[in-house]
Amino acid sequence: MADGTNLDPALSMGGNLPPDVQRYLERYPNLTGLQNLPGVPGSDSTAITGLRPEQTGLIQAVRWPKQASVLLWNWSGLAVARGLANEGHTVQIYDERESYRAVGRVLCGGEAQCSALGDPSSEALPAIRDIQTLDAIFIGTYGLDKLASENPLIQLLADTLNRGGTVIVAAHRAATHSLGTSLTAHGLSADSLISESVLALPDHETPAFLLREDFL
Repeated sequence: MADGTNLDPALSMGGNLPPDVQRYLERYPNLTGLQNLPGVPGSDSTAITGLRPEQTGLIQAVRWPKQASVLLWNWSGLAVARGLANEGHTVQIYDERESYRAVGRVLCGGEAQCSALGDPSSEALPAIRDIQTLDAIFIGTYGLDKLASENPLIQLLADTLNRGGTVIVAAHRAATHSLGTSLTAHGLSADSLISESVLALPDHETPAFLLREDFL
């Protein structure tokens, strides 16, 4: 994304973002500006305080095709979305939390589609079912333990993995087991997958240090 990007007026509304935060996100020239965001009045919500430039380091843990199609599902580290867009990838954000969608719209300056699936009648539902060419999916911890097998995300995961795509899951052990069970129910064999654990320290929202678990 080039410096001084002009935002679409509809996207510049920023949802429920405090005005000072919205103006700051619209004008800072690059992700390094996020380090000064905590000093902006109104920047005390989790969606805003969780924005950190080091989150883009997670991008380096994945081998990307030249122009990848990436979905962020309830992924709290939205700096990843901006980082991916900066590198020329196509980004879609699906989040049940209104404040995170608002941050995503302004942070990405219209270069990422932001929608929600909380309402079964949402316009986003048929759109996500029609996605055919995802290269990678980032899945956050929010709502993961309650993810039903009929959720369209499960089929997207199975389709993406069957095509050789990548799924990045930020999850505790119990939620990961539940996700694996749902994928098995959709005909995906765990034996056919190559999995790897990457430790993000101190956590995936503030990943100051990444360590591949097999390295230990």
